[in-house]
This record gives sequence, structure tokens and C-alpha cells, in this order.
Amino acid sequence: MFPIFGVLLVLSLPILLVDCNNILNMLPSLVSWMFGLMLIEQILTGAGPLKVSVDAHGLISVEMGWPRVHTSLREEIKSLSGELHLTDDALDKVGCYSLGNPHLVTYDMGHFESRSRLGPIWESAPRDGVNVSFAEVVNQEAIKLHVYERGCGWTYGCGTGACAAVYHGYLNNLFNDGVTIDVELPGGHLKIEISARGLVMWGDAREVYRGELLTSPTGLSRDSSR
Repeated sequence: MFPIFGVLLVLSLPILLVDCNNILNMLPSLVSWMFGLMLIEQILTGAGPLKVSVDAHGLISVEMGWPRVHTSLREEIKSLSGELHLTDDALDKVGCYSLGNPHLVTYDMGHFESRSRLGPIWESAPRDGVNVSFAEVVNQEAIKLHVYERGCGWTYGCGTGACAAVYHGYLNNLFNDGVTIDVELPGGHLKIEISARGLVMWGDAREVYRGELLTSPTGLSRDSSR
């Protein structure tokens, strides 16, 4: 049995990770907790470099920049509107964005109330799949959000999904410049600040699971009889 848990510590150098905001949020908090200081200044992702910092209370901030409008995804969604049960009016309210991964966002209350049925349909319809965010406005500084993530289903938290939802609301005049939006997700709250330099995501990271992966010296073992 070989535990394969490891931490990469980098001082004044970037590190390279896949575009996964859960990992992105976890690493600085872990380093800060272990050493009482912030060692990671920049993380390189598939969406480009992101500046990360941790305050004295362990609150993590990530400068996400501005999401990109995903025009090719929107055209694909439009071509699938019948399959997705999207009327022309509902299609006008849907936004498609990229933060290194694709997102479909809707603030339509009919969609929000039907999310259990629509989530799996919308996620799998595009050729490469899409993360689907169902948002509900609470007030001008707060939303509720449920994300059906491509490849895994309903998720407790999604940083890029929260950013895409806030950006879609911002483009549609639901939120103003300089406001920080509280995003309530099933797993907790994120703060998304609409700043002059783009979106800044604030939140904490808590340990929810710890385990070991059993391996053989040649790699992961698999029971071929199953």
C-alpha cells in the first residue's frame, strides 16, 4: 500500500495545473495552513495564469479576469434548441461563456424550477458537453446557483460556474460595477467581486475527505474480471 498524497510547494515560481478550480482553491489554503504563510503567487491553468492570495483568516482570492463569450457554443446550443426545449425567448436569456471550460447559464425561473430534468439533457447535448448553471436572483447582491457539471452531474460548488453566472447577470444589467455578489451553492457560499480588472472570486477551502489509493509498484491495479 502506497499513499500517493503529495504537496508541491513553490516560492516565487508558478506551478502548472489543469483547469480545475476546486484544486485551485485547495492548494493555497493547504500551504497557508501548513506553514502560516503564502508561498504560491501564481497558478498556470488551461485558461492562463491566475493570481492567487490568502489573507490572515485563510480566505482565498483568485483573480479570474473576464469570462469570454463562447460564440461557437452558443451557435451549437441554438441549433439544438428544439432538443433542449428552448423557445426563442428563452434562448435569448441563455448565456454561453468560457473560463477555460464551457458554461451555459440561465436565470429563467422556469428553467431553475425544472433543473432536475433539464440539467442532464443540456449537459450532454453539445458535442463536447457543457457545465450548466441554473441561477436565481435573490437581490442585487446575491444569487442562488445550482451547477450540473459535465462528466459528473450536480456539484456542491463550482468556481468557474459562479463566475459565469455573475458575468451573465452583469451583462444583462442585473448587477452593477464594483458590487460583490454572494453566490449560494449547495456546498456553501462564494463571493464574486465585479472589479475594474475583471471578476475576483473569494471563498474558503475546507477538508471534506481524506483517504489513500491502493497501488502496485507498476501503477494502479485493476480487477480485469469485473
